[in-house]
Amino acid sequence: MSTELLRWRSLADRRITPIEKIKTRVRSIREGLDQRFPNWKAAYDANPQDYLAHDARREYFVSLRVILQNAQLGFVYIRDHLTSEDWWRSHVDDLSESAVLQALREQALMIKFFSFHATAVSTEETCRAVVRAAPQVFAVDVGGPFHAISQRLLKVSTCQKYQDLFEVMRLIRNTIHTNGVYRPQKPENRQISYGGRTFTFEVGKTLDWMGDDFPEWAAEQLSVAMECIVSSQAVASVPLCSRGK
Repeated sequence: MSTELLRWRSLADRRITPIEKIKTRVRSIREGLDQRFPNWKAAYDANPQDYLAHDARREYFVSLRVILQNAQLGFVYIRDHLTSEDWWRSHVDDLSESAVLQALREQALMIKFFSFHATAVSTEETCRAVVRAAPQVFAVDVGGPFHAISQRLLKVSTCQKYQDLFEVMRLIRNTIHTNGVYRPQKPENRQISYGGRTFTFEVGKTLDWMGDDFPEWAAEQLSVAMECIVSSQAVASVPLCSRGK
């Protein structure tokens, strides 16, 4: 096995355990919510197959754990298959190391962007479900821009310390939608600091600072922020935050 394949195998192996630890933390959050707010779990237990009737406040953490698990499986696939010369020989006739390395780069890129995008979508849709469930409390257009929704939700739930985190998430999600190049409606550069990291968004440039560990870092940070939101008095007192209404 070449040095490059060994490097990729080591990289993938190093990602698996940290993701497992974050999955455990996310499960712990969900189990804590089940104890504090049993009605949220009851909505699931009443009909596990009726996705739209489930309470978004609880199911967010279920979805987040699935996203992390899929990312983890992607790294397992790299470690156990894509870095194995024997595996490649059994699947392709003309084995080229350059083609293998390209496949590895593309697989790692897919894990990074797909997992972050799924996390961002799940976070946004959960926030919209909460606002939709209690329009008189949040007084914001549920179909409006996410920036306005997140600001209002963070204020009402007294979780405003996570505002910069949500803005970073929003800007990255939008950049993914423009094929990985930062192209805001108002062409101006942005720099945001949060959680000991600085995020630079330059018009017309890619987000090269998104390392391999970024999706799980973001998932962990957002899980803490969303726990703050859903367990706040304003949000927890809403009878049901259905995904479908």
